[in-house]
Amino acid sequence: MTSVAVVLNVIGLETAQSQDYEAAFSCFVAAARHGYGKAQFNAGVCLEKGRGVAPDALQYYWQAASGGHTQAQYRYGRLLLTSRGQPSPQEWSTAVRLLEQAADAGLTQAQVFLGSVFAQEAVLDGRKSVHYLRMAAESSDGRALLHLGQCYAHGFGVQRNATAAAGLYARAARAGNGQAQRLLRLLREGEEEEEREGERVRWRVSVKGSTSTLTPRPHLSTRLPHSWSTGSLASTTTTTTTPPLHLHLCPLGPSPGGGGGGGGPCGWTLGV
Repeated sequence: MTSVAVVLNVIGLETAQSQDYEAAFSCFVAAARHGYGKAQFNAGVCLEKGRGVAPDALQYYWQAASGGHTQAQYRYGRLLLTSRGQPSPQEWSTAVRLLEQAADAGLTQAQVFLGSVFAQEAVLDGRKSVHYLRMAAESSDGRALLHLGQCYAHGFGVQRNATAAAGLYARAARAGNGQAQRLLRLLREGEEEEEREGERVRWRVSVKGSTSTLTPRPHLSTRLPHSWSTGSLASTTTTTTTPPLHLHLCPLGPSPGGGGGGGGPCGWTLGV
């Protein structure tokens, strides 16, 4: 890497701000030829966003990722799994390796995405899914908190615990995750309905003077929806084995529902 590459990358960034993306792309490619990781990453961003010309963004992300660029590792791994149909076993292996490097470097986006990756049949591992979701949850990431709550609700990678699940949903809702907010609203409505039903039962018993045994209804707060935008969740039936929890691998893009964890807008990386 030379000072020429740094200058070319800066010129590319300034050109991109004026929305001359083809010229910016040319600067990034020229800088990338000098082995400058940030320019390689920016060239990939241009291509991913459709700014520039036809070559695959993956090749530039791969160059930057090979040099240790954390965002490039994440974006290469995610694109490899979501942009070209069914990944091969080798692509799964490469993507997971790069995503784990980015996650271990502290990139929350990679941690959340790995939570979904390890819920896929090809690399199914509940404990690893929970491990990376917990890492992201430490940053109060709304998507991670939601998914971790689903893991507790359905016993995926952890002991099933409805109380822990509800607490995580509440944290996700406070972090601005719309899906968690809707879920909590449904749970509250279910609890209110059960309380009303309990009052009706007690009234009927008192009126009849009955001492007969009543069959209690399962608590509605444990009846979680089986399908959300993250995919079809497993049955809530207690099991001694880890049930599958299918979280879709979403393509890169803004994170739906708030709280981070999606592809998110990818900013330019300034070389200094």
